[in-house]
Amino acid sequence: MLRNHKGFIALQSIYTFSLFLLLTLTLLPLLLLLQKEHQHLQDTRIAYHHIQDTLYDAIHDASNTYPKQSVKDITEDSYILITIDRKEGLLEGCGEWRSYRGGVARACFYAKEIS
Repeated sequence: MLRNHKGFIALQSIYTFSLFLLLTLTLLPLLLLLQKEHQHLQDTRIAYHHIQDTLYDAIHDASNTYPKQSVKDITEDSYILITIDRKEGLLEGCGEWRSYRGGVARACFYAKEIS
């Protein structure tokens, strides 16, 4: 058997440290990606909420001047441009904002006008 355990402990330490590095270097990028995706979903949810609120206000607005545009903040450094327009008897509320991926995200909601 092994009478000198010094080499065994060094080998075990190297194995443990390499396992720690492997887990750290694998999980850290995954956690960062999950955080960015969470932020993207939160921004999208807030943008949808702003579009819906603006469209609701336009439905009950007495002035029928379209198209209407407004800008609202999503986060401190991100905003959404909302356009309300009339198309084929419906009100169309569209919003455009910049996603964290660098592209422009767009969403549209439709509602029937109240006469």
